[in-house]
Order: sequence, then structure tokens, then C-alpha cells
Amino acid sequence: MNKRILHIITRLDKGGSSDVFCEWIIELKKRAIDLIVCFGLGVNTDQNLVGLLNSENIPVYINKYLQREVSIIKDTLALLYFIKLYYKLKPDIIHLHTSKAGFLGRIASLFYFNNKKVIIYTPHGHIFHEYFSKFWVRVFQIAEEIGTLFTDFITFLTQDEKEAFNRMGINIKREVILPCGIKIEKVTNPRIREIRNIGYVGRLEYIKGPDLFVESAKRLTKEKNIEFYVFGEGGMYEKLLKIAENNPKIHFRNFETFDNLFSLIDLLVVPSRNEGLGRVILYAGLCGLPVLGSSAGGIPEVLDFGRGGFIFESSNVDDMVNRILYVISHPDEAYLKSLKLQQRVINEYNLNKTINILCKIYS
Repeated sequence: MNKRILHIITRLDKGGSSDVFCEWIIELKKRAIDLIVCFGLGVNTDQNLVGLLNSENIPVYINKYLQREVSIIKDTLALLYFIKLYYKLKPDIIHLHTSKAGFLGRIASLFYFNNKKVIIYTPHGHIFHEYFSKFWVRVFQIAEEIGTLFTDFITFLTQDEKEAFNRMGINIKREVILPCGIKIEKVTNPRIREIRNIGYVGRLEYIKGPDLFVESAKRLTKEKNIEFYVFGEGGMYEKLLKIAENNPKIHFRNFETFDNLFSLIDLLVVPSRNEGLGRVILYAGLCGLPVLGSSAGGIPEVLDFGRGGFIFESSNVDDMVNRILYVISHPDEAYLKSLKLQQRVINEYNLNKTINILCKIYS
């Protein structure tokens, strides 16, 4: 493919979209595609990801003005940086990731006079629910409406994400569903389990709902002989400790590899208030683990709307508690659903399939 592709993401912090971004870049590099990466210099930039890009000899540019927060001065400087970068690198395709980079990058493309340029935008989840106040949601909606006018393709992680844009009245020219697949390496066969250890795996942030998980754990440990594990780090850690009230059956652990985590638990709970896709579900599926997820965002779609896992009403602790009790008392059903989830991950959410779709878009 004789095309130069510039990938831009708002920040390269620890977590979902950054991990997906780097995995895509590394796999595309293996296919001899001319790639360049640009990202904003966040306070929590994951140096491991930066090192990974450097180790693959992928050119990296840092837009020190690009940040998630709104700032007229810094956003204007970030915009000017993009315009200069476009003319310096002369990319054939500009692939923009996440909303802030997506908006500024598309506006900057108006000043990049290349008749053959192609602009691709991947939101990596939507920001129209739970993240911001109604005022800021409206602001971001307008930004997306404007940006879409200068976009050739938008790729969505799930059908739900696409429909969220449609519900906001955002007119999309051409779109593709592009699940953020994972590498299919080690696969553990599902088995019938006695549910004794239940886990949460993810960032300890409000949007991910760890407080809902700990509230449910407090209730259930009073009546059931089960243990709860919280794996992760984040800003809600101290608050979660207070909610747990030194309950000896609620354990807090640092994040480890998925294999190690999932060997310790019998059920994964994903209580997100908003979720683009929920990649932790995919890894749980490969490990043969049953999953209970909230009804938020793309989670039901990944769980095949209940055929590949259990679903509870988002932000509803009562429903979460009842569904956990249901899973505990139905181990055979949990086993069958984990079988279906594993096959779904292998067939629909493998990284090779994702990269093939990307390459077709680029060509």
C-alpha cells in the first residue's frame, strides 16, 4: 500500500482507547504500511505504550497543546500544530482517534489543500451519556455535527455507538462497524463453576461503576459465602475503601495480567455507566469466564444481547444483586453462555479481522 497514513489520538494514557490505538498501529506496521503517530502530551501518558511505538521504529510526534479539556488558547495552538504537521508529512490518509483530536484534526484538514486526502474518524466510544453535563453534551454534539461535514469515513466500535450518533441527529456520510478485536492466543475452555469469587477489573473511575460493584458486594456478603475482588487503580480508590467499610470479603488488588486475574475469579461483573465496547469482556471470554454486564453502551451487543452473558440494568444496584444471585444459582446456564461468548470473541472480535477491515478502508 503506497499511502502514508497519519494516526492522531488525543492522549496516550493507560486504558482502553490508547491500548486499542497502539495495537492497531503495531499490527498495521507488520503489513508494511507507512505509518506516523501523533498524540497530545497528557499528565498520565503511558510511557510503556510510547516505548512500544519507538521499539517498532514508528515515527512519533507530540502535540504539546493537545489536551482533553477545552481551552481556547491551547486548542487554537493545537489546531495550528496540526496544519503545520499535515504540510510537513503530506499524509494521504489522516485517521483521527477520540473526540478532541477528531474535531481539531478535521478542522485542520480544511487548511490542508490536498485533493486526494482521506479523513477517517474513530470516536472509540461516545461522550453523550454520563461523562458531562447537558450543556457540554450539546457542545460536543455540535462539534461532531460540524466535524462530520469534513469526514470521509467514521468507524464505530459497535452498532450502539453508531446509533448514539444517529439519535443525536448527526448525519454520517459513510460508516463502518470496526470492533476493537483482541489477539486470539491462549484460549481456556469454559467449565461449570461454583460461583464463589466475583471480580471487577478496570479503572477505578465513576464512569466504570466500581462503586456500584462494591455496594452490591456489601449486600451480598451479608447473606452469601462469597468473596469479591476489585482489580484496578484510579481516582475512586479511597472512596471505594470507605464504601467497603473494611469488609473482610471485599478485596482490593492491583491490576495484573488477565490470565492471572481470571484464574482467581468465577464471574466477571462489568458495571459501567457508559462503555464503548468493554474489552475486558473479550479477554474474559477467551478465558472461559462467565460475564455479567450492565446494559450501558456496547456491552449488551458484545454479550450478544444475553445469549453470551448476563445483563442487568445500568446503575441499578438492586438489579445487579438479583442477577448475581441468579448466576450463582444457575451454574449450567452460566457455562453455556460462557461457551457462546468464547466462540463469539474468536469469530467476531479477533484483531486480525479488525486489521483486515481497516486495510480495506485504507485501500
